[in-house]
Amino acid sequence: GKVKGWSTKKIQRYWTKAKAGGKAPTFPKGLTSCRATVVAPAWTLRGFSEASPGFTFYATTQLTPTSETLAEAGGGGNAAEGAPLSWLSAEQAKAFPNLANLPSGEVTKVMFGLDVVQALKNGLLYPGAGPTARTPEMTRVTTFAHRYAVKHESAKDLLTYHAVNIIEWDHGRFSTLVELAWAHGVAGFSGKSNWHADKNAPSGSSFKRCLPPELVAPWDTRRSEIRCYDLPVRNAGEFREFLERYTGSEERFLAPVLVASAPVRLYHRSQYDLMLYVNSYLAH
Repeated sequence: GKVKGWSTKKIQRYWTKAKAGGKAPTFPKGLTSCRATVVAPAWTLRGFSEASPGFTFYATTQLTPTSETLAEAGGGGNAAEGAPLSWLSAEQAKAFPNLANLPSGEVTKVMFGLDVVQALKNGLLYPGAGPTARTPEMTRVTTFAHRYAVKHESAKDLLTYHAVNIIEWDHGRFSTLVELAWAHGVAGFSGKSNWHADKNAPSGSSFKRCLPPELVAPWDTRRSEIRCYDLPVRNAGEFREFLERYTGSEERFLAPVLVASAPVRLYHRSQYDLMLYVNSYLAH
Protein backbone atom coordinates (compact mmCIF):
# COMPACT_ATOMS: atom_id res chain seq x y z
CA GLY A 1 0.00 0.00 0.00
CA LYS A 2 0.98 3.65 -0.31
CA VAL A 3 2.48 5.15 2.84
CA LYS A 4 2.90 8.93 3.24
CA GLY A 5 6.31 10.25 4.17
CA TRP A 6 7.24 13.86 5.05
CA SER A 7 7.16 14.98 1.42
CA THR A 8 6.61 11.91 -0.74
CA LYS A 9 4.69 8.67 -0.95
CA LYS A 10 6.34 5.27 -1.05
CA ILE A 11 5.18 1.73 -1.70
CA GLN A 12 5.45 -0.61 1.26
CA ARG A 13 4.94 -4.36 0.82
CA TYR A 14 2.84 -5.83 3.64
CA TRP A 15 2.58 -9.48 2.64
CA THR A 16 4.44 -12.03 0.48
CA LYS A 17 3.75 -15.73 0.27
CA ALA A 18 7.38 -16.60 0.95
CA LYS A 19 7.40 -14.73 4.28
CA ALA A 20 3.79 -15.33 5.36
CA GLY A 21 4.35 -18.72 6.97
CA GLY A 22 1.09 -20.04 5.53
CA LYS A 23 -1.04 -17.14 6.79
CA ALA A 24 -3.55 -15.58 4.40
CA PRO A 25 -3.18 -11.87 3.54
CA THR A 26 -5.37 -9.27 5.26
CA PHE A 27 -6.11 -5.66 4.42
CA PRO A 28 -3.46 -3.38 6.00
CA LYS A 29 -4.69 -1.29 8.91
CA GLY A 30 -4.70 2.48 8.53
CA LEU A 31 -4.89 2.46 4.70
CA THR A 32 -7.74 3.27 2.36
CA SER A 33 -6.33 1.44 -0.64
CA CYS A 34 -3.77 -1.16 -1.55
CA ARG A 35 -2.78 -3.23 -4.57
CA ALA A 36 -1.93 -6.88 -5.03
CA THR A 37 0.42 -8.72 -7.36
CA VAL A 38 -1.06 -12.11 -8.23
CA VAL A 39 1.20 -14.85 -9.60
CA ALA A 40 -0.38 -17.72 -11.53
CA PRO A 41 0.64 -21.33 -10.87
CA ALA A 42 3.50 -22.76 -12.95
CA TRP A 43 1.16 -25.07 -14.87
CA THR A 44 -0.51 -22.05 -16.55
CA LEU A 45 2.53 -21.90 -18.83
CA ARG A 46 1.40 -25.23 -20.31
CA GLY A 47 -2.33 -24.81 -20.73
CA PHE A 48 -5.72 -23.66 -19.51
CA SER A 49 -5.76 -26.25 -16.73
CA GLU A 50 -3.30 -28.49 -14.97
CA ALA A 51 -5.27 -31.62 -15.92
CA SER A 52 -5.59 -30.82 -19.64
CA PRO A 53 -2.47 -29.09 -21.05
CA GLY A 54 -2.74 -27.05 -24.21
CA PHE A 55 -3.89 -23.61 -25.39
CA THR A 56 -6.51 -24.85 -27.84
CA PHE A 57 -10.27 -25.11 -27.48
CA TYR A 58 -12.90 -26.77 -29.64
CA ALA A 59 -16.55 -25.66 -29.81
CA THR A 60 -18.96 -28.17 -31.33
CA THR A 61 -22.07 -26.75 -32.96
CA GLN A 62 -25.38 -28.40 -33.78
CA LEU A 63 -27.19 -27.44 -36.95
CA THR A 64 -30.76 -26.28 -37.55
CA PRO A 65 -32.14 -26.98 -41.05
CA THR A 66 -34.17 -24.52 -43.11
CA SER A 67 -36.82 -25.22 -45.74
CA GLU A 68 -34.11 -24.89 -48.42
CA THR A 69 -31.81 -27.41 -46.81
CA LEU A 70 -34.72 -29.79 -46.21
CA ALA A 71 -35.58 -29.65 -49.91
CA GLU A 72 -31.95 -30.21 -50.85
CA ALA A 73 -31.76 -33.19 -48.51
CA GLY A 74 -34.63 -34.77 -50.42
CA GLY A 75 -36.52 -35.79 -47.32
CA GLY A 76 -33.50 -37.45 -45.79
CA GLY A 77 -33.97 -35.56 -42.53
CA ASN A 78 -36.94 -34.66 -40.38
CA ALA A 79 -39.93 -33.09 -42.03
CA ALA A 80 -40.22 -29.87 -40.02
CA GLU A 81 -38.10 -26.76 -40.40
CA GLY A 82 -35.90 -26.27 -37.36
CA ALA A 83 -35.96 -29.98 -36.51
CA PRO A 84 -32.92 -32.30 -36.52
CA LEU A 85 -31.55 -33.07 -39.96
CA SER A 86 -28.89 -35.46 -41.15
CA TRP A 87 -26.93 -34.39 -44.21
CA LEU A 88 -25.43 -37.87 -44.38
CA SER A 89 -26.15 -40.60 -46.86
CA ALA A 90 -26.92 -44.06 -45.54
CA GLU A 91 -23.31 -45.07 -46.18
CA GLN A 92 -21.94 -41.99 -44.41
CA ALA A 93 -24.33 -42.46 -41.49
CA LYS A 94 -22.80 -45.88 -40.87
CA ALA A 95 -19.28 -44.42 -40.98
CA PHE A 96 -20.19 -41.41 -38.80
CA PRO A 97 -22.97 -42.50 -36.42
CA ASN A 98 -22.00 -39.70 -34.04
CA LEU A 99 -22.89 -37.03 -36.64
CA ALA A 100 -26.13 -38.45 -38.00
CA ASN A 101 -28.67 -36.55 -35.87
CA LEU A 102 -27.48 -33.38 -34.20
CA PRO A 103 -30.65 -31.89 -32.68
CA SER A 104 -30.46 -28.06 -32.69
CA GLY A 105 -28.56 -25.01 -33.92
CA GLU A 106 -26.37 -23.89 -31.03
CA VAL A 107 -22.96 -24.45 -29.51
CA THR A 108 -23.39 -27.50 -27.31
CA LYS A 109 -19.94 -28.24 -25.94
CA VAL A 110 -16.60 -26.47 -25.51
CA MET A 111 -13.57 -28.59 -24.63
CA PHE A 112 -9.92 -27.61 -24.42
CA GLY A 113 -6.38 -28.94 -24.40
CA LEU A 114 -5.59 -32.62 -24.56
CA ASP A 115 -9.13 -33.42 -23.40
CA VAL A 116 -10.25 -32.76 -26.99
CA VAL A 117 -7.69 -35.22 -28.33
CA GLN A 118 -8.81 -37.85 -25.82
CA ALA A 119 -12.48 -37.26 -26.60
CA LEU A 120 -11.84 -37.73 -30.31
CA LYS A 121 -9.79 -40.85 -29.64
CA ASN A 122 -12.69 -42.33 -27.68
CA GLY A 123 -15.40 -41.03 -30.03
CA LEU A 124 -16.96 -38.82 -27.36
CA LEU A 125 -16.74 -35.29 -28.80
CA TYR A 126 -20.21 -35.47 -30.36
CA PRO A 127 -23.53 -36.76 -28.94
CA GLY A 128 -24.17 -40.46 -29.38
CA ALA A 129 -20.63 -41.27 -30.37
CA GLY A 130 -18.59 -44.25 -29.32
CA PRO A 131 -15.07 -45.64 -29.65
CA THR A 132 -15.96 -47.51 -32.86
CA ALA A 133 -16.91 -44.34 -34.78
CA ARG A 134 -14.02 -43.16 -36.93
CA THR A 135 -13.20 -39.47 -36.94
CA PRO A 136 -13.79 -37.41 -40.11
CA GLU A 137 -10.91 -36.58 -42.46
CA MET A 138 -10.01 -33.16 -43.83
CA THR A 139 -10.57 -32.75 -47.57
CA ARG A 140 -9.90 -29.05 -48.24
CA VAL A 141 -8.58 -26.03 -46.38
CA THR A 142 -9.33 -22.43 -47.39
CA THR A 143 -7.85 -19.29 -45.87
CA PHE A 144 -9.90 -16.10 -45.62
CA ALA A 145 -8.81 -12.71 -44.25
CA HIS A 146 -10.80 -9.66 -43.18
CA ARG A 147 -10.51 -6.33 -41.43
CA TYR A 148 -12.61 -5.59 -38.36
CA ALA A 149 -15.74 -3.49 -38.71
CA VAL A 150 -15.43 0.08 -37.39
CA LYS A 151 -17.34 3.18 -38.44
CA HIS A 152 -14.22 5.24 -39.14
CA GLU A 153 -11.08 3.28 -40.02
CA SER A 154 -7.72 4.64 -38.92
CA ALA A 155 -4.49 4.06 -40.85
CA LYS A 156 -3.78 1.16 -38.49
CA ASP A 157 -7.26 -0.32 -39.03
CA LEU A 158 -6.72 -0.29 -42.79
CA LEU A 159 -3.57 -2.37 -42.35
CA THR A 160 -4.91 -4.80 -39.73
CA TYR A 161 -6.25 -8.10 -41.10
CA HIS A 162 -7.29 -11.26 -39.30
CA ALA A 163 -6.95 -14.62 -41.09
CA VAL A 164 -8.89 -17.83 -40.48
CA ASN A 165 -8.82 -21.30 -41.99
CA ILE A 166 -11.96 -23.16 -43.05
CA ILE A 167 -11.54 -26.93 -43.00
CA GLU A 168 -13.94 -29.10 -44.98
CA TRP A 169 -14.56 -32.72 -43.96
CA ASP A 170 -15.30 -35.87 -45.92
CA HIS A 171 -18.76 -36.21 -44.32
CA GLY A 172 -19.82 -32.89 -45.90
CA ARG A 173 -22.05 -32.00 -42.94
CA PHE A 174 -20.27 -28.92 -41.61
CA SER A 175 -16.91 -27.15 -41.71
CA THR A 176 -14.54 -26.20 -38.90
CA LEU A 177 -12.98 -22.77 -38.51
CA VAL A 178 -9.48 -22.61 -37.01
CA GLU A 179 -7.93 -19.31 -35.93
CA LEU A 180 -4.93 -18.09 -33.94
CA ALA A 181 -5.65 -15.14 -31.64
CA TRP A 182 -4.98 -13.54 -28.26
CA ALA A 183 -5.25 -15.81 -25.25
CA HIS A 184 -8.70 -15.48 -23.62
CA GLY A 185 -9.57 -12.92 -26.30
CA VAL A 186 -13.09 -14.26 -26.85
CA ALA A 187 -13.87 -15.87 -23.48
CA GLY A 188 -12.69 -12.69 -21.78
CA PHE A 189 -14.99 -10.67 -24.07
CA SER A 190 -18.24 -12.17 -22.76
CA GLY A 191 -18.01 -15.05 -25.22
CA LYS A 192 -18.89 -12.78 -28.17
CA SER A 193 -17.48 -14.84 -31.00
CA ASN A 194 -17.85 -13.37 -34.48
CA TRP A 195 -18.51 -16.84 -35.86
CA HIS A 196 -21.90 -17.39 -34.27
CA ALA A 197 -25.18 -15.79 -35.30
CA ASP A 198 -26.28 -15.32 -31.68
CA LYS A 199 -23.16 -13.33 -30.75
CA ASN A 200 -25.16 -10.37 -29.41
CA ALA A 201 -28.11 -12.25 -27.93
CA PRO A 202 -29.43 -10.35 -24.83
CA SER A 203 -29.18 -13.49 -22.70
CA GLY A 204 -25.67 -14.27 -23.95
CA SER A 205 -24.55 -16.48 -26.80
CA SER A 206 -24.79 -20.27 -26.73
CA PHE A 207 -21.01 -20.29 -26.94
CA LYS A 208 -20.76 -18.22 -23.77
CA ARG A 209 -23.12 -20.55 -21.91
CA CYS A 210 -20.91 -23.52 -22.74
CA LEU A 211 -17.58 -21.94 -21.78
CA PRO A 212 -15.67 -23.89 -19.12
CA PRO A 213 -14.55 -21.60 -16.25
CA GLU A 214 -10.91 -22.36 -17.02
CA LEU A 215 -11.20 -20.36 -20.27
CA VAL A 216 -12.75 -17.25 -18.73
CA ALA A 217 -10.07 -14.72 -17.86
CA PRO A 218 -8.90 -11.26 -18.97
CA TRP A 219 -7.41 -11.43 -22.44
CA ASP A 220 -3.64 -11.47 -22.69
CA THR A 221 -2.05 -9.77 -25.71
CA ARG A 222 1.33 -11.35 -24.89
CA ARG A 223 0.10 -14.91 -25.43
CA SER A 224 -1.93 -16.84 -27.99
CA GLU A 225 -4.54 -19.55 -28.23
CA ILE A 226 -5.94 -21.60 -31.11
CA ARG A 227 -9.73 -21.67 -31.44
CA CYS A 228 -11.69 -24.28 -33.36
CA TYR A 229 -15.39 -23.92 -34.10
CA ASP A 230 -17.72 -26.26 -35.96
CA LEU A 231 -19.84 -23.98 -38.15
CA PRO A 232 -23.13 -24.64 -39.98
CA VAL A 233 -21.50 -24.18 -43.38
CA ARG A 234 -20.48 -27.15 -45.48
CA ASN A 235 -17.76 -25.54 -47.59
CA ALA A 236 -15.78 -22.37 -48.26
CA GLY A 237 -18.50 -21.03 -50.58
CA GLU A 238 -21.11 -21.10 -47.83
CA PHE A 239 -18.64 -19.54 -45.40
CA ARG A 240 -18.06 -16.68 -47.85
CA GLU A 241 -21.83 -16.07 -47.78
CA PHE A 242 -21.64 -15.90 -43.97
CA LEU A 243 -18.85 -13.29 -44.19
CA GLU A 244 -20.81 -11.21 -46.68
CA ARG A 245 -23.92 -11.35 -44.49
CA TYR A 246 -22.00 -9.70 -41.63
CA THR A 247 -19.87 -7.28 -43.68
CA GLY A 248 -20.33 -3.55 -43.14
CA SER A 249 -19.12 -0.71 -40.93
CA GLU A 250 -21.77 -1.53 -38.31
CA GLU A 251 -21.50 -5.30 -38.65
CA ARG A 252 -18.51 -7.59 -37.90
CA PHE A 253 -16.20 -7.63 -40.92
CA LEU A 254 -14.76 -5.39 -43.62
CA ALA A 255 -13.15 -6.31 -46.93
CA PRO A 256 -13.26 -10.12 -46.59
CA VAL A 257 -11.01 -11.83 -49.12
CA LEU A 258 -10.19 -15.40 -50.08
CA VAL A 259 -6.42 -15.81 -49.70
CA ALA A 260 -5.80 -19.42 -50.73
CA SER A 261 -7.54 -22.77 -51.09
CA ALA A 262 -6.21 -26.28 -51.69
CA PRO A 263 -7.02 -29.94 -51.07
CA VAL A 264 -5.50 -31.48 -47.95
CA ARG A 265 -2.65 -33.77 -49.03
CA LEU A 266 -1.50 -34.93 -45.59
CA TYR A 267 -1.66 -38.68 -45.07
CA HIS A 268 -2.61 -38.16 -41.42
CA ARG A 269 -5.56 -35.79 -41.88
CA SER A 270 -8.26 -36.92 -39.46
CA GLN A 271 -9.98 -34.65 -36.96
CA TYR A 272 -7.93 -36.41 -34.29
CA ASP A 273 -4.71 -35.59 -36.19
CA LEU A 274 -5.74 -31.95 -36.55
CA MET A 275 -6.13 -31.55 -32.79
CA LEU A 276 -2.73 -33.14 -32.22
CA TYR A 277 -1.24 -30.63 -34.66
CA VAL A 278 -2.80 -27.52 -33.15
CA ASN A 279 -2.04 -28.55 -29.56
CA SER A 280 1.58 -29.18 -30.51
CA TYR A 281 1.83 -25.84 -32.33
CA LEU A 282 1.25 -23.86 -29.12
CA ALA A 283 3.06 -26.24 -26.76
CA HIS A 284 5.20 -24.27 -24.30
